[in-house]
Amino acid sequence: MGQLGNMNSEVERLFESAGDALSDDIIARLAETSSELLCIADRLARSEGLTRLLDLLEREHIVNSLVELGEAAAAAKASHAPEAKGGIGGMVKTMSDPDVQDALVFFATMFKEFKKG
Repeated sequence: MGQLGNMNSEVERLFESAGDALSDDIIARLAETSSELLCIADRLARSEGLTRLLDLLEREHIVNSLVELGEAAAAAKASHAPEAKGGIGGMVKTMSDPDVQDALVFFATMFKEFKKG
């Protein structure tokens, strides 16, 4: 019973310290922050754009594409590709790369679909 009484007094001291630490200024800032957060939550709940975005994120292929895009961006940043030297020779070499051609076809198709919408 001694340990339980000791724990109760420690919990009481903790709450008393927390109460002492909560000055009027801190409480006012917490209330203001809470109010702003509620306004943001209300705007998010009423946003048709957010609803559409969340609907898109329920489609597995879109989520997979976003994950792959993020991974590709991270890999590109981490790679130590040599700097382009420029010139027509460099452009021809780059354009003859099948991966570059696939990327161009992908983005061209994506932007055509984007313009339709």
